[in-house]
Amino acid sequence: MQFGDVPIVTKELKTKDEIQKYTARQPKSEVYNLIISDLTQVINSELPDIQTGNGVGRASKAAAYALLGKVYLTMAADSDFQSERTSNLQSAKTNLVAAWNMKPFTSLKDIPYADVFDKEAQTFCQENIFQVMYKGGNSSLASNYAYIFQPTSQDGLTSQKTGTGNNIPTSDMMSAYESGDTRKAISCGTSQNVNYVKKYTDLDDINGYGANNWIVLRYADVALMLAEVKMHLSENDAVSYLNMVRERAGLDDYSGSSCAMRSFVREESSLLLKDSIGMICYVFILVRNCWST
Repeated sequence: MQFGDVPIVTKELKTKDEIQKYTARQPKSEVYNLIISDLTQVINSELPDIQTGNGVGRASKAAAYALLGKVYLTMAADSDFQSERTSNLQSAKTNLVAAWNMKPFTSLKDIPYADVFDKEAQTFCQENIFQVMYKGGNSSLASNYAYIFQPTSQDGLTSQKTGTGNNIPTSDMMSAYESGDTRKAISCGTSQNVNYVKKYTDLDDINGYGANNWIVLRYADVALMLAEVKMHLSENDAVSYLNMVRERAGLDDYSGSSCAMRSFVREESSLLLKDSIGMICYVFILVRNCWST
């Protein structure tokens, strides 16, 4: 959706002639077909539903189902595929439900929100479906989020190393949290009149070689996508998935109209992704929730 037609390269290119032959832009539909094929192969593989123990950080069927659901949900919002909109929504729901049914916990509210990002707890946090693993104290294998998300020229907030001021939350982001939202104090703060992301905190290494993993997919994300797709399919239980996320955040259930629900889903998704996975995901959330029904 973002880049449209792009080259498809599925093998190593060793010569100039091969590069010229295989790097022409291909139709967007073929790009989607390749992504769907790859994820379907994972689903049909012998990989476990959920990775545990030393397997955490590796691909799983739950991760493939969740990502495939997101792909179909994105396609449903793409103006070039509106003739397949309903079938893409149904496929999105099928895969997201499959991922949801593999969750290794009973209720989202029972998982502390802080555990998703805490470097001591996140690796085995049951909410996290897929995460990029890092090793603290190692210059080659460590993450750097703790200090690059810290305000410029400040230290001791999220890292011992002086911050570089990346991914600074805007005032709009800070005010997007409703009063009483328990996620705010865990997610972000303000120091010397500068906002900053607190999720990726690692004060252990003086060089800033952090142990914070990068969370790619988690079950709160799946819940909100289920709310989104079920909303577009006019299914009555859509709001229940939205309220699972709101309940854990200490917020009242949403009880407004189905029309206004879209903005709530968008705002909840923005708080989930905007200051953690990055703005590129937020762009897709905005596009998905601004198309006509």
